[in-house]
Amino acid sequence: MRAQAVGERAAETSRISYNHHRISYFVKVRAGLRRPILRFNRDCMAQKGRSESREVRSFLWVVFAMCAASSTQLAAAQAVAPPAVARSYEPPERLEPAVPDVQLGPLELHTFAQARYRHGFVADSDNPRPGYAFAEEYWAGQRDGWDLRRLYLRVTGQPTRYVSGKLVVDFARLARGSLNGFIRQAYVRIIPIEKRLTLDAGIIKLPYSLMKLASSARLELADTGPTSDLARDLGYAGRDLGVRARIAPLAKVKRMQLVLGAYRGHAYNEHDSPVGALAARAELRVIKGLYVGGSVVHHVFQHSYKRPFETSDRQELPEPPDPLFPREQAWARGTAWGADASYRYKKRFFVRAEGLWGDRVDVDERYGARAYFGVYGLAAVRVPVNKLVLQPAARVEWLDADLDHEVGVRRVYTLALQVIFTSHVRFLLDATHTDVQEQSPILDQPRPLAGFPYFELDTTRVTAQVQFEI
Repeated sequence: MRAQAVGERAAETSRISYNHHRISYFVKVRAGLRRPILRFNRDCMAQKGRSESREVRSFLWVVFAMCAASSTQLAAAQAVAPPAVARSYEPPERLEPAVPDVQLGPLELHTFAQARYRHGFVADSDNPRPGYAFAEEYWAGQRDGWDLRRLYLRVTGQPTRYVSGKLVVDFARLARGSLNGFIRQAYVRIIPIEKRLTLDAGIIKLPYSLMKLASSARLELADTGPTSDLARDLGYAGRDLGVRARIAPLAKVKRMQLVLGAYRGHAYNEHDSPVGALAARAELRVIKGLYVGGSVVHHVFQHSYKRPFETSDRQELPEPPDPLFPREQAWARGTAWGADASYRYKKRFFVRAEGLWGDRVDVDERYGARAYFGVYGLAAVRVPVNKLVLQPAARVEWLDADLDHEVGVRRVYTLALQVIFTSHVRFLLDATHTDVQEQSPILDQPRPLAGFPYFELDTTRVTAQVQFEI
């Protein structure tokens, strides 16, 4: 009974405070509105008859009462509503998903899935080596058929104004029977200087290749292309463990962004180092919608991992440097550079061009190649049609995976049409033709590695993909 009485007194005190707040606010509003109404009333009486002025005066008092009532309701809503929580500054990541997150207590959830069907038309192989022709045609069709391309779950949280975290996992990796790449991102963000300095630590993206920096949910095409995939396989792009700092050095925050980072790279286990790779990127907004940028990634060390306890036959080298360690893995020191420009006009038209070049650090799989160079151009436009949005896109890409020899050139032509039903559902139809120079080794060689490389074949692939976001 005593607790009930205390609760009733607290509720009564709250009601009295609330009513006092309403009355005081009403008095202030009434005092602010009464003077101009009385002044206008005197002017009417001086210029018109008493009956007309009485009608005008009645009308003004009605307006005054309505304004005061609405102001009181606004004050009550402001008194009851909790104060807004200030959110920390997020750097302008222009290619992040735009679908609102699902709130779950202090956490925000975002999911999206991509299911696709792909069919490829592969040119016949004329490799004279025994078994190579069949193997090359077989390898070219390995990515065809139904596939759960991505199944992401993104969890974000912000316990304080200047500290937040992000976790992104891909359950489609489990469907393929592999844990490699299951965790896409997992980092903690600290904001020492709001709008000026942001620090991230964990599994983060390397600042190289716009196709890899872009959100997978916002790609205009079905794939990122061979140049970006090669940069990822070499450790220049994609994701890695490390720390990075994002800096806005100019007076206008969006004018220029700098990214500096230190990553694990190829330095781990017995060859661990605090800094295995260094990366930097600068992006400048020239005018509204036009951005130019440059990137550099440097692998500091060259390492050779003997892997004496590795027993998988798929990891055996055809000619190991040391016969006692047939599964040795070697990485060279190297540097990669990139330059890009992109322009977006009112979210209707988008064009991007990028050039990537660097050293081949994959000692075991490069088959004599020392450097690579690739360039591509992409354009897309959005066309509203009733309640749908059609987004046709085209890309032309040229890649030389071996600059030192007369092999390795690939020309890729892509046409795609994306139908955006809502912000949650999309359908993509993609057609890609790859023209490969003769006797060009496959970039991702089949395992176990052969003494003589398998060659890549000309292909034409058609992909139909459905994407769903929550």
